[in-house]
Amino acid sequence: MFCSCKKDFFMPLSPEDLQNSEKLEATIWQLLARGAADAKHAFKLFSIATVNANGLPDARTVVLRSSDITVKELCFHTDIRSGKIAHIKKQPEVCLLFWHPKQSLQLRIFGEAHIHHLDEMTKKKIATLPPQQMALYGHGAKPGSIIEQASQHAFDETLVVQNFAWVRVSVHTLDALYLGRNGIHTRVQFNYNGEGLPTVNYLQP
Repeated sequence: MFCSCKKDFFMPLSPEDLQNSEKLEATIWQLLARGAADAKHAFKLFSIATVNANGLPDARTVVLRSSDITVKELCFHTDIRSGKIAHIKKQPEVCLLFWHPKQSLQLRIFGEAHIHHLDEMTKKKIATLPPQQMALYGHGAKPGSIIEQASQHAFDETLVVQNFAWVRVSVHTLDALYLGRNGIHTRVQFNYNGEGLPTVNYLQP
């Protein structure tokens, strides 16, 4: 859920916002919640970096589907047969990269990915999928496979449950970099170590 307050999230962060770590953290999570809820928001799309089978970095863009400040968690859905799922199964530590051009705000988020497949969580999520999203999972060809014909494989609704995966990323570290238009930048790192308040450090940008 996201904040119902009337603050304009497209206004640049103020110096007071940047120096008040508690307020800054709340604003960042409000922006993430907006990204999950609003298809036009800058945080709707983000890059996720994983480690591939050769031990090399691999990144791609995914869609933010859920944000929860209470448990410090971000979620997306994907095909269980995708390369990133194979990577996460071997190395669940991931890095998420967000960029908000109007706020001049970059987020690097580090955490552990948890995969849900063929369980109660995925059943609930599939039940809420609009037709255009459900269509992504109802094909026999796995992501990245060569398409031998010009047309895509026919949609098979029974395959959706088999192919759909919900991924939760438990956030361990949130590294926020604000690029000030006056040339003065601010970088703040929030480290989440279980329950309670995070450890906050202001870093050299």
